[in-house]
Amino acid sequence: MNKLPILICLPMCYFMNIYDFLQVRTTFLLLLNICIRLMYPSCYYPASASINHFIGSPIIARFIAFFAEFCLYELWSVWINVNFWSTSYLYLIVLFGETISTIALLLQSEFLFIIEDVIWLLHAFYMLYLSSSLFFGLFGFYLIYYHLPYRLQIMTTNFRNNKNIFFNKPLICNNIEIKECDKDEKLWVVPMLVGQAFLTAFIFYQLNH
Repeated sequence: MNKLPILICLPMCYFMNIYDFLQVRTTFLLLLNICIRLMYPSCYYPASASINHFIGSPIIARFIAFFAEFCLYELWSVWINVNFWSTSYLYLIVLFGETISTIALLLQSEFLFIIEDVIWLLHAFYMLYLSSSLFFGLFGFYLIYYHLPYRLQIMTTNFRNNKNIFFNKPLICNNIEIKECDKDEKLWVVPMLVGQAFLTAFIFYQLNH
């Protein structure tokens, strides 16, 4: 696992334009995000860490991901020739999604994590509208037909079992559990991180060549 982050990030580093500030900061933050989340796996909900050290905390992982994903979405906008900071309002959608994700983690709110997924669904189809890129359409349909129904099913089951889906042991009042990261968490986190690295490398290649 320790070699995996380096291997999957090599193409991204190779195709990066060192004179483009967006590409440099995106690469740096993605490297940080990928290495920490793969080497020290943590879970957002229910919150847990694989090691008893701040570097493995889901709060640290979310803090890094906030900025790494913000840069990634800005890069996507450059890729489809849309101004991220202009009248497209993409930056506001991304800021809202990242903020909801962070609040959901701190409050351990299953409901807010569902809201976050809906925001990324809307973002995916908005990007599809702006670009007509098949990538965003496929990502949106994945969220509709698999990820959201799966998350909703879990939330509904927890609600029926009288589990609080709005505030479940908020991290501001409780300690983070130390345990091995769940397999279900790894099944979506690892492909997502690998996909980010390879997609970014592909985008760099297209932009720079």
